Amino acid sequence: MTYGESAYIPLQDTLSAKRADFEARASDEKKRIYAEGISAVESSGILRSAKQVGDTAVYFTLPVASGAAIVPPSGNQACTTSGAGPSLPQTV
Repeated sequence: MTYGESAYIPLQDTLSAKRADFEARASDEKKRIYAEGISAVESSGILRSAKQVGDTAVYFTLPVASGAAIVPPSGNQACTTSGAGPSLPQTV
């Protein structure tokens, strides 16, 4: 690896490590508050409509301050989530 490069770490690995750290270090009160918040999100029904691995997302571009736009790497009219990690967006 050269300077500026970073090793790819799957998102699930990162999230699992953060959860383990939280479980080890957070107070019982903080854990209770977080659990209540997670329960509220689950109860809202939003998870039923969330995109899942393999679902097709709509094509979009994001404008940036320089006037350029960030577009999905493929430039296709739809993107499919793979769960394999993000591709770097292109600026056009």
